[in-house]
Amino acid sequence: MITLNQAQMNKLIDLLNAIERNINVTTAYLVTVEYQGK
Repeated sequence: MITLNQAQMNKLIDLLNAIERNINVTTAYLVTVEYQGK
């Protein structure tokens, strides 16, 4: 079992949030491009 301290947990959460934001932006972009292509 890996133990993380609070600072490491916060960094990990920040990283996951950033990745999630990137995915949302990319998805919105692709949907927009696809929609305009029709």
